[in-house]
Order: sequence, then structure tokens, then C-alpha cells
Amino acid sequence: MTVFIIASTGRCGTQAICDAFGQYSDHQVRHEPEPLLLAEAQRAHLGRWRYSPTYVRRMLGFRRLDGDRYGESVRCPTLVGDIARVAPGSRLVVLFRSPSGYVASAWSRGVMRKGDQWDQWRILPPDAAGRGVVDLIGLHYAEVNQILADTVASLGDRATVVEVGDLDAVVDQVAAFAGIGITDRQAMSDLLAQRPNAGPSGPWGDAAAGPMSDDVASRANDAYLRLQALAGP
Repeated sequence: MTVFIIASTGRCGTQAICDAFGQYSDHQVRHEPEPLLLAEAQRAHLGRWRYSPTYVRRMLGFRRLDGDRYGESVRCPTLVGDIARVAPGSRLVVLFRSPSGYVASAWSRGVMRKGDQWDQWRILPPDAAGRGVVDLIGLHYAEVNQILADTVASLGDRATVVEVGDLDAVVDQVAAFAGIGITDRQAMSDLLAQRPNAGPSGPWGDAAAGPMSDDVASRANDAYLRLQALAGP
């Protein structure tokens, strides 16, 4: 029995994947359950104190679950290593997509324009100040994926990396890695077929307002190529 953690930048189909496993597998699976640890993750990124009472409760929860049939998706990349330490039997799955695909999807969902808790605590590099929205989205992509790549490299065979495309193929890869038993494969496929794969459509418009700056595009592409290398053939 294995606890598994799915980590990503978001906009990678994690909700559909968690819903599919939650309904049609032998694991209890949750998508980004509260509390989200967004503030604690940003504090860790900035080298500040992250050990809030909420952080402690969540880490104790992961420790108690270690060895159970349980999984969840998280959006706290700087804390994934902490989860791995408190739950030494856990496995990490990092999902990623192309920079252009992420930027288009994030733009369409109002990322960096809503002013909500996700934007307030979004992980960005030190030189992000004064950048436009598209560049901020690209910098977030690069920063988070480099953090996740570092964590994958440190965990060895306890971690895997999967590029998101066909969600049916993704769930098969995740299930094989994490030891998840699928109870109704056809029903799972039917559910996934009804779910958009985090595509670029939403209330904020379908097309980003221009491309990323060259330096941001280069950093995002570096992160993408690094994850592709970790994912292997």
C-alpha cells in the first residue's frame, strides 16, 4: 500500500485524474484538499519560517497516512520534499505540460489577474517584479517546475515524471508507478473522456495577450526540457 502525491504547476488535468482515481481505484484520492499550504510554500521559497500550526497538522496527517491506500494532488512545490521526509513510504508523481500549453490554459483561467489566494501566494523568482501577466505566468511555470525537478532528482526511484497528453495514458502510468489498483477501467475512461484536459478555454479569453519575452520563454523551455529528460523515453 502506497501514499502518492501528485504535484504540478496546475492546469495539468490533476482534478480529472484525481476524480478518476477517487471513483474507480482502490485508493482514496483527493484533489488539492484544504488547507492548501500556499502561504507556507511561498515562505519556504523565500527562505522564511514555514512551520505554522497548519503546516504541522498537515505533515502529521501525511505521517499518519503513510502506508495507506491514499493519494492527493498538491500545489506546494517547495514542501513536497517535506512530505516525502515525513511519509518515507510515499511516492511522488510530477505532471507537466509544454510552456505554451500551460500559458494558454493559465491565461484563459485568469491566472495572475484574479488577485485571489492563488495569485497572492504564487511562487515566482526574485526578478518577477514589474513583469507583464504573460511573463509572470511563464516565470511561475519555470520556477515551479525547476523546484519539482530538483525534488524528483533527490528522491530517486520514489519519484516519477509524466508529461500530460492523453489522460487515459497518464492514469495508466501513475497507477503502475504508485501501485494503484483500477477497479473499473472502462468507467474511468468514460469519465476522462468527458473532462477537458485543462485546455485554453475559460471566462478570461482564449488567447494570451502576446508571447512570453525571449528570456522568460528560454527559462520556461529549460524547465520543460529538464522535466522531459527526467521523464525519459
